[in-house]
Amino acid sequence: MPNPARRLGAISSTHTDPDGHRWHLTVHWADVGGTATPVGLDLHAFTDDGRARVRPTGGVVTAAVLRSLRVAEVVEATRRQGAWTVPAAKRTTRAPRSTSGYPPKRPGRPAERGDDFIATVATLYKEAKAQGGEPARKPWLYVTTQLKARGFGDVTDGQLRNWSRRARNLGLIPLRERK
Repeated sequence: MPNPARRLGAISSTHTDPDGHRWHLTVHWADVGGTATPVGLDLHAFTDDGRARVRPTGGVVTAAVLRSLRVAEVVEATRRQGAWTVPAAKRTTRAPRSTSGYPPKRPGRPAERGDDFIATVATLYKEAKAQGGEPARKPWLYVTTQLKARGFGDVTDGQLRNWSRRARNLGLIPLRERK
């Protein structure tokens, strides 16, 4: 029977959804095979006023609220706040670690792209629109071609959808025009 996970703790943070409601997030951590691993996530529409009183914020769990959560970012932010340590003897049996201290990404998994990269995507999109003709009619094809020329490899439709959504949420490109 494998060793059960040992609870390490829970770390809380807050999130504000697109409607302005505040959410209380708690990531639960456990020692699984010698590695601090996120094993749970709680999401509550309440805030604490600092005097042990809890007040509802009026938020309702909807698909839009869940889409607005960047779970990976929340998990990584709480990982950095964790005060737990795992004994060195357990760490030696794990897979090799990257220079960042985290396990290497799976083969084929796209790298994390920050806001600077999203700004680059938005700039390429605006270039395509400004050129007119074919690039203006198919700006995302232009973006894909330019990224490939810059060494970003194959770009999937799903990546383009995510990047365009993030650029729109950051106000870097306009919302879709209605025809």
